[in-house]
Amino acid sequence: MANPRATILTLLLLFLLLTPDTPPTSAGDRLAQSSFLATEHHALSLLANASFPAFDPPEGKWMNLTAFREGDGMRWDLWAGVRGQVRAQMVRALGERVGGLVGEGGEKRAEETAEGGQEREQETRAGDDMLAPMYRNVSGYIKGSWVRSRIAGPDKTDHPAVNLTQLVPERRYVGLYLRNVTGADGGVKIRLRESGPMEKGRFWMLPAGEAGEVKSITAEVEVSDEEGSGGRWQAKLHGVHFVKSGGMVFSTTSEKFPGIFALPYFTFSEPAFALSKTYLNRTLSETVEKQQNNHRGWMNPWSSTIDGASDGPFAAPHCEYLLYLQQHPLQPPSDHLSPSSQTPIDLLERELRFPTGYHGARATPMSMSMVLFSPDCGVVLESKGPPDFAPKEGRHLQGSKIEVILNATRRHALLYAAVIAGQVLLMVRQMKDASTPSTLSRVSFYTIAMMSLGDGFGFVVFVPVSMFVESAFLPLLTTGFMAFVAVTFFDLRFLMDIWTVQMQERQRQDRSANATVSTPPLTPTPTPSEQPQTPAQPPPSTNDTLPLPATTPRPISPSGTIPIILPPDQDLTQPDPPPTADPTAPRRELGSLYSRFYFLLIGLALLSLHASSWPRPLRSAYANLLAFTYLSFWTPQIARNVVRNARKALGWRFIVGQSVLRVVPVAYLWGYPGNLAFLDVDAGSLRTLMVLCGWVWVQVWVLGVQELFGPRVVVCGGRVGKWLPPVYDYHPVLREDEEGGNIPVGAGDGGGASRPPSPTGSNAAESKDRDRDADRRGQRVFDCAICMHNLAVMVVTKDASGSAKSAEAAASGPAGLLARRAYMVTPCRHIFHTECLEGWMKYRLQCPICRETLPPL
Repeated sequence: MANPRATILTLLLLFLLLTPDTPPTSAGDRLAQSSFLATEHHALSLLANASFPAFDPPEGKWMNLTAFREGDGMRWDLWAGVRGQVRAQMVRALGERVGGLVGEGGEKRAEETAEGGQEREQETRAGDDMLAPMYRNVSGYIKGSWVRSRIAGPDKTDHPAVNLTQLVPERRYVGLYLRNVTGADGGVKIRLRESGPMEKGRFWMLPAGEAGEVKSITAEVEVSDEEGSGGRWQAKLHGVHFVKSGGMVFSTTSEKFPGIFALPYFTFSEPAFALSKTYLNRTLSETVEKQQNNHRGWMNPWSSTIDGASDGPFAAPHCEYLLYLQQHPLQPPSDHLSPSSQTPIDLLERELRFPTGYHGARATPMSMSMVLFSPDCGVVLESKGPPDFAPKEGRHLQGSKIEVILNATRRHALLYAAVIAGQVLLMVRQMKDASTPSTLSRVSFYTIAMMSLGDGFGFVVFVPVSMFVESAFLPLLTTGFMAFVAVTFFDLRFLMDIWTVQMQERQRQDRSANATVSTPPLTPTPTPSEQPQTPAQPPPSTNDTLPLPATTPRPISPSGTIPIILPPDQDLTQPDPPPTADPTAPRRELGSLYSRFYFLLIGLALLSLHASSWPRPLRSAYANLLAFTYLSFWTPQIARNVVRNARKALGWRFIVGQSVLRVVPVAYLWGYPGNLAFLDVDAGSLRTLMVLCGWVWVQVWVLGVQELFGPRVVVCGGRVGKWLPPVYDYHPVLREDEEGGNIPVGAGDGGGASRPPSPTGSNAAESKDRDRDADRRGQRVFDCAICMHNLAVMVVTKDASGSAKSAEAAASGPAGLLARRAYMVTPCRHIFHTECLEGWMKYRLQCPICRETLPPL
């Protein structure tokens, strides 16, 4: 039978190889292509013959173009208010320097035209000078808050009466309008990509005689409408950037709204109209010619979708948008910038694009105001900021240039690589310290697994991102590779060692439990008269893996002898031998461990990617829950310490170092305003960060309490026997009475009989005095067989008065608990220093004196 995996892989390869790159064009597609090209040619012809103002609905000037006719149902009645708001933002940003760029009406423009050509020539010569110190290239990211403008009125949900059948007769739209905004406020993020790359030594621009300082620009807009529709939508808008004034005009383009061909109509002055008309006539003609020659296909090159794909034949309609951005003058930290000088800005931008090592100038953030208008859905949004709102409520749209963001990306990626390197060093040191079965059995498997998932998540994030960010490819790929090395070569290796040791322990416990339950007694049942009379014994412990102390009384006969019971001389049914262990079982277990780890990692990555499109409350709750779960990596170790009564499972250098390093990425995303994930940092995120850091601190504090006062001190004393399995106590309260039987071997009446006499008389006298003083304080002095030094411990002596009870109470209190941590008593009644026996038990679970098997810590 063929291997099913190979068959599926072969079929998948055949499907990928035989599938054509582009599906054949259907009749409907050809009709849509011809209709779209006809609309483009018609719009180009109108644009070539247009004069300012060609389109002015308040003045009754319409055009014979789709969506620009009077009966198309568009909300052009809001155009006057939108134009006034854009002009007001431009005046507030540029002040008196704005000149005649805002346009104040047809009468004033006619008067300016009649004044003669001298002023026009002066204005053209002055066109090369910036009105204020601003960036010429605004490629970068900006974000802020928006509010619904009062221009659109109080109605938030009513759709305009747009006749889609009349606008696009060949298109059949299905469903409700997308990209609609019904809330009162929200957030907006815009990524600006400006064409016209700078050549080394100068900035690119069209010749002044043709189109002056105007460049193509693209905006990827993401609008969050949490209070209204409860989600986010994204759109891609194309437009032009007027370098002199810092103004930008964008529009979406589709079959029902040829916005890119009507951009000059949305300007407010004759100079801006002439610049954009000349520039777009040339660039749009070249693009349409490529479309017609099938160089670009029939798809819309100005599609408003982020991935550039065209809508299907039965797509839902979406709101069309016009976007106005006005760059505010820079506010540098020094006074070397003036309104009449742009040279420092040119030098700064050249240094950012082509670094030479000069650090004298620092790029200041960009600030822009926004007006977003939908002519079909009647939506008007404004950026939130002065003078309508206080600066603490919003400062319009703030952001950084793309060069600054890329430099920060490189630095922050290398810093995170250093964090991963620190985690790897701590993990390697801990692997060396926990290199024996005794130490590996104490470490929680799930603690290391949660750390590994965090490192793997960094690998899943950084490697794909490096493929899309070419300028920061090497730093991002280096960080992703370090995360991959940390997971594959160190974290998973440590997990394999822990899994192997703890799996063998579980198998031994299962075999012991099965043998206890299934093995029949091999001795015949004696008659009542033959049964030996033995004292009543307590029921055996439920944990068969713990050895009983050597002083546990054994059953005796009435005559005082220990009975020896021999099996009867007859055939008995013997149990079946245990099955032979499968040598491939460990390999299968490790293979399943790898599979579960990577499937869980990929599942978390896909779920997190999908959660980015959820509404903001769900998105925030998911992110906070994921961060809280990740930072709970010490909780499994605390639980394992309680179950096994284990101390010092992990070194404090590892605990403190990993706690600090694991919190750094979370603090970066939740508390650093300039994080590269563009997450908003507010009072709520800072409170969440404080809670997360406090939770990690609580876990570290609990680990410290467990090491000082015992692993089970965090559990109620009355519930320990009910909730947890019994364990051997290496730090018992030593009593001198015979019933306890826990005085270590070698203890004499004088307390010093456990040591051989000193060969010299002076040393013997000193030893007797020391033993006498120790016995007077209720202590006994023993010898540690590992380090060969004295060990003085507190012993509760038998006394008829109440002094014994008070001494036992003192030994059981906090001070006595800390004193008992200095020694360890084995089940075979040998006593050692705690440090000595713990160091010995890292390598061998046998008593150093009698070689008796010791229970693990």
